[in-house]
Amino acid sequence: MKPLFRPFFSVLAVAIAFTTASAQDTDPLADFIRIVELREDKTKVPELVEACKKFSETHEGTSADAHVLYFLAKATHDAKKYDESNEAATALIDNHGDSPLLVKTRMLRGESHRLTEKWEDALPDFKAAFEGFAKEKHAEAPHALYHLAQSYHFTDQPDKADESYETLKTKYPGNRYIATVAKLLGKEAPAAPAAPAAAPKPKPFEKGDAAPDIKFTQLSDNAEKKLSDFKGKVVVIDFWASWCGPCQAPMAKMQTYGEKHPEWKDQVVLMALSIDKTADVAIKHLDAKGWDKTYNTWGGAGGFRAPAPTAYQVRGIPSAYVIDQDGKIAAMGHPNTLDIPEIVGGLLK
Repeated sequence: MKPLFRPFFSVLAVAIAFTTASAQDTDPLADFIRIVELREDKTKVPELVEACKKFSETHEGTSADAHVLYFLAKATHDAKKYDESNEAATALIDNHGDSPLLVKTRMLRGESHRLTEKWEDALPDFKAAFEGFAKEKHAEAPHALYHLAQSYHFTDQPDKADESYETLKTKYPGNRYIATVAKLLGKEAPAAPAAPAAAPKPKPFEKGDAAPDIKFTQLSDNAEKKLSDFKGKVVVIDFWASWCGPCQAPMAKMQTYGEKHPEWKDQVVLMALSIDKTADVAIKHLDAKGWDKTYNTWGGAGGFRAPAPTAYQVRGIPSAYVIDQDGKIAAMGHPNTLDIPEIVGGLLK
């Protein structure tokens, strides 16, 4: 297996292990591994398509079903079997409305409609894709907006096409799609702005650094809070998400700390900070798990690009930080490698 794929595969593999067993006798994990292997061999597209179809029929409802449907939609799209691609994409959209792959799938289905010149069908998909990518601050947002402008143009909605073009110019200045849309609409493209200097990479955090004073949403009442509200207390921050398989065990362990360490009461905040797509997704998962012993929060829209995980240079999850009473970083790393009780105990002495 290629090293580049291992982190993604490990998340999905663990996620499948937590799902309810299928009514069939086949093993969803074994079937998923086979699909992963087939995806890496470009000569095995027919076998991949067949394996994906079988998985969706046999293991419908498992946590990997949405990913397999996306694999199927992408493989058939790349093979120019657009009707089959749309069928798989539609199944994902209709049955997995909270999937992190939803926006990408709308974009993919829109592309299939575009390539078959079904602009009326493409338009709502590109509109949904643009709105989703823009909300997530995803790099594909201008690409989706470009196709949205195309869709409006080819469905005889010139005002909407012009509006999309203006949004493209103002929100994404200098992107490569502006000139193409300008030509399509018979407009003169603006001169490209000078490329800005590359932003310096942030210095990695070290023990003793001041902890960024992030803002987040308190899930119990949707109130906005900030880290400095808890100055004078030890704060343990665990960045996690409902879709992250490896996050589940550390989150479950966090629920036990309060009962095991009653001396922490009023001195320690055990913050579970979700980077889920929406607060509702996090709340639903927390309720299902019964995880109410942590201070449950949400970092805002954008996933890893949201301000809170960005401020803490979170590149992967789970990721934990221990902040001391003075607002300084006392420890950081994977929660499984941190002895949180020992670290917190040392800070309370």
